[in-house]
Amino acid sequence: MTDEIAEQFVVEPVTKVTMKPIMHPGPCESPRERSARVWGDPASAARPRGAAKSALLLVILGAVELAGCGDDSSCPEGFTCIANSGGAGGIAGAGAQGGDGGIGGNAGGGGQGGDGGQGGGPNPTCTPTEGEPIGLDCGVFVSAASVGGDGSQAMPYSSITEAVAALGSAKHIYVCGGDSFSGSITLPSGVSLSGGLACADWTFTAANPKPTLQGTADLPALTILGSADRNVEFFQIVAANAVTAGGSSIGILADGATATLRGLSISAGSGAAGAAGTPQGAMPTPAAANGGNGGNGCLGLMMAVVGGGGGQNTCQAMSVEGGIGGSGINGTNGGPGADGLPLGATAKGGTGEFGLPSPMPCSNGGIGAPGLAGLPGTGALSNDLGTLSSTGFLNAAGLPGQSAGSPGQGGGGGGGANLCVGAGPSGGGGGAGGCGGNVGEPGQGGGGSFGIVSVNATLTLDTVTITTSNGGAGGAGDAGQPGMAGGIEGTQGSGGGACPGGPGGAGGRGGAGGGGRGGPSVGIAYVGTPPTEEASIEITMGSAGMGGLGGDGGPGNQASAGAPGISEERQAW
Repeated sequence: MTDEIAEQFVVEPVTKVTMKPIMHPGPCESPRERSARVWGDPASAARPRGAAKSALLLVILGAVELAGCGDDSSCPEGFTCIANSGGAGGIAGAGAQGGDGGIGGNAGGGGQGGDGGQGGGPNPTCTPTEGEPIGLDCGVFVSAASVGGDGSQAMPYSSITEAVAALGSAKHIYVCGGDSFSGSITLPSGVSLSGGLACADWTFTAANPKPTLQGTADLPALTILGSADRNVEFFQIVAANAVTAGGSSIGILADGATATLRGLSISAGSGAAGAAGTPQGAMPTPAAANGGNGGNGCLGLMMAVVGGGGGQNTCQAMSVEGGIGGSGINGTNGGPGADGLPLGATAKGGTGEFGLPSPMPCSNGGIGAPGLAGLPGTGALSNDLGTLSSTGFLNAAGLPGQSAGSPGQGGGGGGGANLCVGAGPSGGGGGAGGCGGNVGEPGQGGGGSFGIVSVNATLTLDTVTITTSNGGAGGAGDAGQPGMAGGIEGTQGSGGGACPGGPGGAGGRGGAGGGGRGGPSVGIAYVGTPPTEEASIEITMGSAGMGGLGGDGGPGNQASAGAPGISEERQAW
């Protein structure tokens, strides 16, 4: 071969080609596939030696970016994106080009192949994966032992409430250890909450202790808002016993949220008893309802002595005044008293003194009849479950009394006296009737004990245990307001022979209120679509609350009790 021809085939020697791991968008892989790739595949641990042209081709191919996933969120659960995993081992270098042979000699042998590149180690991930650490930049971090933290892995926040308040653009809260954190929290849309992590290196294992979220009384321990998907996993959620009358204990309240609940232990406290109907005292009797006193007689007066005025009162737009007392007369017969209102068989005016020289005595004014009690209400019914909403649970109350008591009747006026030394004394006026009492208030429903409340939410449950406590008892109904006392009677005038008026009748008691319903104990309560249950859902139930007693306003005015609550593992509202 001539030098000119040989010159066209000169190839510069390549002594070594080393491939560096290139992070590029790639396909999703299972943990087994990832382990084989990260820790080395014997079948691909080294490339055969070749010419420089082959090594150059490998370099070019290794630099090509392939289309695929961008991060773990675009992969199925348990899979990771290759872009987020450790780099593969480097490709062995190609052998060097053999030297040109001398004239009449043989060409030199190829050089020794280069060493393989350094294999990649396990790379942190943002999804809790058995035996894997969480990446530094995956979200905000919480450790109960931390002091003055900034939310990083190195300096985590010391409480979950602090992490929620300082989320910023982060979408994941990671909590290490098995400590208890006080205070209810609300997770915004798309924000996940994960436990089961070791505080030493933020590695997840299912056997790690779970942190506990201890809720505030009368609030759900955890509220989940917003439709963006998220996970709540490997936690103990404990709702406190309700304190406020009729309050409920709710472990998790999901309001229009989309979430997967995984590896959770949820405990709900007891619901509080419903409030009883408030007792009402009787209305005071106005001074004007009292009957007037009769005038004095036997004073040598020729004109009649006017009787005492009847007491004045108006109830429910009806006059219930007492009758006027009979006049003292300078004659044979004293004046009769007037009847009390409303007119009836009772509360008649008294007769005047009659006849001479030994007159028949006068009579007192008749006593006003008492008013009648109102009609009682009914207790909360068994077909009324109450209301479940984004604000929690409001149980069914009983019904108030159906009607107020009726007013009492005014008393009659007392009879007047006949002549003595001039006109005799006059009779006293009757007292006015008292007004009827208002209806009794009902008892309120008892609070519930709920593990999960889903209100138009999309929930998926995976390995969740739920324990509920007892529902609260329903509140008792009030007996109804007592009726107003009637006005007192007026006394007769002095001088002898006249009579007092009659007292007014008391108003009737208002209708008694019904009892409230007992509180429920429900594992999973939902409005809309029920949660999807994938695996190992265990529910332990408490007891339903007893219904509240109906108010007892006496014979004919006894309200019914409220229905007891329910105890169900799952219940639609």
